[in-house]
Amino acid sequence: MRRLLMTAVIAAVAVTLAGGARADDAADAVREAQAGLMESWNANRVDAALGYFHPDATGYDVGGGVLGTIDPHQFVELVEAGYDVNLLSQPGSVEVLGDVAVVTGYLTGSISVPGAPTMQGTWRASAVWAQHDGRWKLLHWHHSPLVSEVRMVEGGERRRE
Repeated sequence: MRRLLMTAVIAAVAVTLAGGARADDAADAVREAQAGLMESWNANRVDAALGYFHPDATGYDVGGGVLGTIDPHQFVELVEAGYDVNLLSQPGSVEVLGDVAVVTGYLTGSISVPGAPTMQGTWRASAVWAQHDGRWKLLHWHHSPLVSEVRMVEGGERRRE
């Protein structure tokens, strides 16, 4: 009985360690996918960048607009018109939950959109990646400026005591 119990404990530890190794491998694969996307995006390699997006991808961009999607034709037109990105992705954490992963971190650098002032700075970034056709694909993203539009007001009315 003691031998059976020891075997069960060793097996449980081995399964736990193997599961942790798989999670680490998956997190590394997500980091690699994110790095590949950023490298392609920064180089304006449209086809390569689009290959990292899930077919149902949605997101909120750095400009603070409404929920959007990636339109390949608009992306090509934007790049041809002078769109340029120079961003460093700094993933803070990668949490893998089965076939889905959540990445949080920061983007730092500049974004030039034709007809608009160049944006420079740091943005908070979150992304949801999902397994699709055996690869990690970006399913949802959200970027917002690190410095908030919220401001402190002296003497503002308190609503609660």
